[in-house]
Formats: sequence, structure tokens, C-alpha cells
Amino acid sequence: MAKAKGKAKDTDEIRPKSKPFIDIKEQAALGAEVPPARDVAREVFEMLSETADALREKGRKRGALIVIGNFSSIGEVKGARSRPPNPFEGLYLSARDKAFQSMLLQDPALEDGAVVVDTSGQVLGGRIYFFVENADNVEIPEGCFARHIAAAVTSLRDDVETVITLSEEQRIARVFRDGKVVEEYDPAVAAAEAEAKEAAVAEKAARAKKKKRKKRKKADTCSRKKRKTSSARRATADVPADPPAGKSPAAEETTGAADGGGESKGESE
Repeated sequence: MAKAKGKAKDTDEIRPKSKPFIDIKEQAALGAEVPPARDVAREVFEMLSETADALREKGRKRGALIVIGNFSSIGEVKGARSRPPNPFEGLYLSARDKAFQSMLLQDPALEDGAVVVDTSGQVLGGRIYFFVENADNVEIPEGCFARHIAAAVTSLRDDVETVITLSEEQRIARVFRDGKVVEEYDPAVAAAEAEAKEAAVAEKAARAKKKKRKKRKKADTCSRKKRKTSSARRATADVPADPPAGKSPAAEETTGAADGGGESKGESE
């Protein structure tokens, strides 16, 4: 086997002396007068969860990696490179806007690399690649690879608050902090839970309806019994009273007539 001529360069000569960075001062200036936002990560996660639902319903696939951090105040994203063009260059867009969700669904370029969002909510750039190091110290969900490894490692950075991913194959939205998943939304599981909840509600309603029907039937039965008893009492009240024992109405009439005859006879005498 022929040997390669020349001496191989030392690794330190190949590796850059300092990590590259992305200057975002001009982009950040577009949102300089925008007041700080709260719960940006929560809103982005909910937005990606809605996106996951939409993708599942339509049978489509789309991946995303969104890095949320304190970048505007620094003016740069360190330890990263970008792949031009930046889809958001010269455009102020908030991660809360529906337009951002539409871009994630429609622009295939946003699947390439990460989308960087400032903690103020401003979308600063897309197609950004963060350097991945120390991947052994992070937790990766089963069945997840490059995008989620990058998310877990990037979430360890001091200037990063949260990293949110949307799995292309699984359609699961996940929140990474400190190198691990802290929350996730699976539209398939959510759909199954919703169906189970609807079935439980329907079953409860059916039981309540059956109980109400049974109660109404019981009330109707009691009402019929009361009406029957009342009718019987009225019928009993309309029947004449029985004569004293040993005497019949005819005998009473005869006795009365005899008594009357005697009184007449006495008077005549």
C-alpha cells in the first residue's frame, strides 16, 4: 500500500483559533423599541404543538429546531455559523405571529439548521448551525438523532434559555433545558386522550340519562298507584252503607209501618 506523501498538519492548525459567530446587531435593531415579552418559550412550544396537530391531520412531515436565548443584548450568536440567505433578514417578525407559524409550515429552508429567537420574541435568523460538543452529557429521546442531539447540547449554553424541536418523523414537539427534555407534546397521544375523554363524557351522560329515565319511570309508577288508590277510595265513598246486622231494608219498613199503626189506634181510642 502506498503511503501518503508529506506530513499531516496538526489538528490545532486545522481547527480555527476562535469559534465563529454571527453578527445580529442590524437584525436586532429592528426590534429595539419592542417591549420585552414574557413566556416566549411557552408560546413557541404551544405554536409548535398546534403545528404538530396540523401536520398529523394532513399527513405531512416537517421538522424544526428553535433556539431561544439572550442574543439581542449581546449583538451576536457565538459558536455558530449561518448558511445564507437568512430568511428573516431585514424583517421584524415576532415568534408569536401567525406568519412565523406559516413560514415554518411552508418554507423548507427553515428545516435546514436552527431558527434563532431572542428572549424578547423577535425572530433573528434562520439556517443557523450551532457547534455541538460534549454530546455524552445530554439525554436524547429514543429514536431521535442529529436535530435532537444539537438541541440538547445547545440547551446547555449560558446564553440559551430554551430549545424547542419538532420531530419530522414522530411529529412530537419537545422542550429542552439543561441538556434534557423537560416537556413534550405528542399529537397522537393527545388525540387518543381526547377520544378517551370524549368516550368517558359520553358514558357518563348515558348513565345520567339512564338514571333519569329510571327515576322518571319510578315516579310514573308511583303516580299511577296513587291515582288508582284515589279512584278506589272515591268508588267506596259512593256505595251506600250496609244496614245493621239481622235487619234488611224491607224489615225496617215493615217495623216502621207497624209502629205507625199502633199510634193511630191509640189515638182513636
